[in-house]
Amino acid sequence: VDANVNGDYSFPVVPLVEGPNDLVVTAIDAVGSSPSALRTIFLDSGPPAALDLDPPVYDASRGRLTLTWQFMEEGERPTTFQIFWNETPFATPAEASGQSVSTDETIIVLPVLPDGIYNFGVVGYDDADNPSALSNLERFTVDFSAPQLSVSYGAALPVGPGTLPITV
Repeated sequence: VDANVNGDYSFPVVPLVEGPNDLVVTAIDAVGSSPSALRTIFLDSGPPAALDLDPPVYDASRGRLTLTWQFMEEGERPTTFQIFWNETPFATPAEASGQSVSTDETIIVLPVLPDGIYNFGVVGYDDADNPSALSNLERFTVDFSAPQLSVSYGAALPVGPGTLPITV
């Protein structure tokens, strides 16, 4: 496009994609050309689509709980994610009793939680920090405690001949 006498110009028909768009303007005259510095413009048409949380996976050998999620087929994809949890079902992240750190991966390993029944959900955030709606909730029983075993005898040890009741 040509600039006006004041040096002003506009690009009325430049299609932008959702998210970052890199733009460079080059001035050209009879002597040569000179590019501008790179400018990044973000198109943000709203919050990203909600995510689909997979059932949690417990790895007993490592004593950890792993959560993963999937993108919806349509809508803006978030770029960072955060897990929320609560002992009872919840409808918004503000109602959750715990939350993970933010990650840019679609997998997170949670720190050891106290034993109990938890409901987990994930929220995605776009580059403008708009949150998605809370995902589906996945309910999971966290039990990191090792099993306990005790044995008791019906008489003081040592014992002689006869019946000895043993309780396990």
